[in-house]
Amino acid sequence: MFDDNTPRLADILLKYREMNHFTQQFVADKIGVTRSAYTYYETGKTQPSMEALQILQKLMNIPTEEFFARDRHTPLYLSDGKKRELDFDSILKPQPKTMGELTADERELIANYRLASNIAKRKARNLLDPEYEDRKSSKPGY
Repeated sequence: MFDDNTPRLADILLKYREMNHFTQQFVADKIGVTRSAYTYYETGKTQPSMEALQILQKLMNIPTEEFFARDRHTPLYLSDGKKRELDFDSILKPQPKTMGELTADERELIANYRLASNIAKRKARNLLDPEYEDRKSSKPGY
């Protein structure tokens, strides 16, 4: 069913949750499930819905390539052995790979920012840095 080159969703979720220094409870709260339900995702007992998977990818900044085998042409196989089509068209450009040594409040702010709409992100940037839009419009390619 699985070959050595096909990543397991459970392993990917665990790897990126730990890289971001998120607790299972924090991630579960962000996707609207119980901690035990999220734990089942990391152990491969169940799989998240496609909507939850998209939120998880965005929240934990999981590169789309992680869901494919090394040749990047083999789709992700979930633990039930079924091939799934993944729609990540709505995912924005890559974020930093890890959160580093941020406080819990800083991690939550960044996680909420990643999940926000483009309008909400613009409002947040303008609130924190009122000159952001001026700099953005004056620099080509910003």
